Amino acid sequence: MASQFDKRLDRWIMMSITDFFGTIAKDNDIDFMSEDEVRDTSSLSTWVESRINGPEYKEWSSNTYTITLEVDLLISVRPTPSNIFHIHDLTGLFSSSCDNIPVYKYGDGGDYLFCLPLDPQMVKNIRKFYYGKVDDTNIKRASVMAFYETLVSL
Repeated sequence: MASQFDKRLDRWIMMSITDFFGTIAKDNDIDFMSEDEVRDTSSLSTWVESRINGPEYKEWSSNTYTITLEVDLLISVRPTPSNIFHIHDLTGLFSSSCDNIPVYKYGDGGDYLFCLPLDPQMVKNIRKFYYGKVDDTNIKRASVMAFYETLVSL
């Protein structure tokens, strides 16, 4: 029988990633939300939404796992004539922040568990995409995608 990791691990990882990027956004006066949040963006000029694909686990030996996941940050900006390149400032901010993400037991004491580093096997472990205006709302969109992988003993 395969060993089992704590059933709360997915939640701890999701909350840690949300806190990590949410803090960066807050420190830069940017509204930040998770993909599943109910939100009204009609009055916002700039905001970032996060989506996390994974985590996926591969067990190598008893209680030792590789954890992989992808973080997608969708950046939305209502451009102004004074800063038409603001979306590039934001993709630069968030892509340069895609570093080691500490994972804590949020909601269960907050103890530190491990760190999620960028996936060293990915040739491009951080990717940026610029979509421009995607509809008639004058909102420019871009995304930053980061790929993470770590080996942990749980």
